[in-house]
Amino acid sequence: WKLAILLWAMADQPSAARRVIVFGDPSSEPVRTQWRLLSRDSAEAHERNVIIERGTPALHRHYRIANDQFGVLLIGKDGSEKFRSLTPVSPTQLWQLIDQMPMRQREMKKIPH
Repeated sequence: WKLAILLWAMADQPSAARRVIVFGDPSSEPVRTQWRLLSRDSAEAHERNVIIERGTPALHRHYRIANDQFGVLLIGKDGSEKFRSLTPVSPTQLWQLIDQMPMRQREMKKIPH
């Protein structure tokens, strides 16, 4: 219970990183597809300060996703849910969403070229 409470408390808290949470049975085709897509684009995830993680039972409850349901959530640095999909998502779509966020816009202005 303590871990579940901690995860719940952390779920909506500001973070140094954005989070992409992949929910569902790890052996299911949608989950395997999503992990495969995201693993090909790790440099882009790193550039945008994105942590990719598997949905835990506590996160399933917090975000109201059934334990056997597939889902992908994008959580912003402010801790709020920015995007939700019940089908696999291309990394390009996620990066475009992130790049439109005001905080990311400020970050991009600070990146030396």
